[in-house]
Amino acid sequence: MSQDNELDWSLINKILEGTATPKESAKWEELTRQQAAYASLIPWLRRVRAEQQDPSSPYYAMNAWQHFKKKLPAKQRILHLHGTWQKAAMAAAITLIISLGWWLYPSSTKPSNAQVIYTVPNGQRKLVTLPDSTQIWINAGSLVKIPAKWDEDSIREIYLEGEGFFNVRQDPSRPFVVHTGETTIRVLGTSFNIEAYHQVPVTVTISTGKVQFSSKSGASVTLTKNQRSVWMAGEGIFQTSEVDPSLYNGWREGVLQFRDEPLLEVIATLERRFNIPIKVMGDIGKDQYCTARFGARESLDNILESMRHIYGLRITHKEGTILIQPKQKRK
Repeated sequence: MSQDNELDWSLINKILEGTATPKESAKWEELTRQQAAYASLIPWLRRVRAEQQDPSSPYYAMNAWQHFKKKLPAKQRILHLHGTWQKAAMAAAITLIISLGWWLYPSSTKPSNAQVIYTVPNGQRKLVTLPDSTQIWINAGSLVKIPAKWDEDSIREIYLEGEGFFNVRQDPSRPFVVHTGETTIRVLGTSFNIEAYHQVPVTVTISTGKVQFSSKSGASVTLTKNQRSVWMAGEGIFQTSEVDPSLYNGWREGVLQFRDEPLLEVIATLERRFNIPIKVMGDIGKDQYCTARFGARESLDNILESMRHIYGLRITHKEGTILIQPKQKRK
């Protein structure tokens, strides 16, 4: 039996955790083409993990493993695991399968509205690979929800709160739709950035391809490469401009880049990026904007020191919180 056709639990775990590289995702796709019985494994694992079923009894674990093997082609019922994976992978696989155990039950017992939720706390970023190989870079303080299972003949829908960069795999028969609460972004195959943090205007920036950016009110705009559009909810219009997309997606590599952005939004970005509370006191931020670029290794102290000089701020630390206020005027 070819090793290329064997189940690789390390790869499966990477796909489940959203850390698989494009090359690794392509490897899994090739395997599912060769072994059709594997095609439903990842969606099933995602679905039942979302349902948070976790029976951990060793008896049920072994029973689940036997049922799982029966679902494989006969030649694959004995898995060959190599090196340090030989025992560890089998144990991990058994634990994984039983802890996610719903695959063993009739599909009618599985809720159709189950979701997988990716939550990225402040101070972190995460790359997630979806079942169709679409990749999403999720920024700090953001949340992405996807159905645990996409029907083969339905559109691909997800929900975003916060910021994400999407590299969507093209599939003309199944449009990709991102919901942000008050807006919807519909694509076929493209790469783009969405900013949809709470109390910040929803903004879409296109790197490649074309999308339709719509609001619940019925307004919409079609965007193409190098365009950026902001949904101005209060005015009910889209404000669109030509831009350099790299200015708005450098956060994937840890770069902080601001281009004429309100100072208060910049401070909120710093709070998410460095995972530290920042409290603004006094009359700060009104009619103040920031244009700056900070490298991935730039410390928060250095950034705040720059802001202190430029905007005339007083910055102090108190009980784990950074306080920003206007400088006290000398009498």
